[in-house]
Amino acid sequence: MSEELLKPMQIAERWGVSRSWVYRAAEEGRIPHLRLGGGRGPLRFSPSAINHFEEQARRPAGPRSLNDDPRRDQLT
Repeated sequence: MSEELLKPMQIAERWGVSRSWVYRAAEEGRIPHLRLGGGRGPLRFSPSAINHFEEQARRPAGPRSLNDDPRRDQLT
């Protein structure tokens, strides 16, 4: 059974953002998406990929130390 793909407006309503934000975030590769029929086709979202994305976004980043900072050599 295949899942019904979500439209940009559905994502915008779900997250409380504008539709243009959804398009921009997808184009920048910040949220998982697909284009039907190729590069200029309609933008759609897999519900399972969006659910996974939301789960990952909710996880705490965890403790960081100065050693994790790529600028550490400049900071000391």
